[in-house]
Parts: sequence; structure tokens; C-alpha cells
Amino acid sequence: MEAIFHVVAAPVWHAACELGRYAPESLATEGFVHFSFSHQVAATANHLYCDRADLIVVEIDPGKLQQPVVVEDLYGMDEEFPHVYGAFRPTPRWRSIRCYAIGPVRSCSSHSGASGLAGSAPCACT
Repeated sequence: MEAIFHVVAAPVWHAACELGRYAPESLATEGFVHFSFSHQVAATANHLYCDRADLIVVEIDPGKLQQPVVVEDLYGMDEEFPHVYGAFRPTPRWRSIRCYAIGPVRSCSSHSGASGLAGSAPCACT
């Protein structure tokens, strides 16, 4: 399976790295963690996170997760998204995980997708 991407506030992701467990609010409220494929990142960021300046996009190799990735259309959007039904452990051995700073998402319009993200750097999970 191709890489999957998760849009998250940088402080939240770094706290999860320190804790050794990532379980966002959506896991409690919806039962899964939302992800996107690379071509869906821009629309996801623009739709859900307008006017946020603290966001990063985390790229994850699905083969490194403890739970399977389920690709499904849960909202009748005629588009399938990857979901993970459980908390997971962000670990430093995941060399394939990278963080991309996407800067402020302003006016819900400008990001071009994961392939156009700048600032790629290894995540600071130590």
C-alpha cells in the first residue's frame, strides 16, 4: 500500500512521540484515526484546518503500523480514505515517517497536496 498522511498540530504529534502513543480525539469520538493519500492532503487540510499555523503532515508507511489500514468511504463522498482503528506507537525506527510543515492554512485554498509540501524532515520521535 502507498504511504498515508495525517494532518496534525505539531505540538500534538511531538507530545505523542514523547508519550510513545498516538490516540487523537477522533479515535474516541469516531473509533478511528483519519488519514489521507497524498493526492487528498491538500483538500483535507483546506477543508478541516483553515487558519491554522501549527500544522504538520506526517507521512507513514502503512506496513509499520500495528493495526491494519482500512480504506473506505464512510461519508458518502464517493472517495475512499485510509483509516486506522486503534492508537499507534510513533517510533524512531520508522525511517519512512517524515513530517512536512505546511504553514498557515489560509482561506481554504492554496495547498497542492503532499507532493508539493516543503520542509520535509524526519519526525522528532526519540
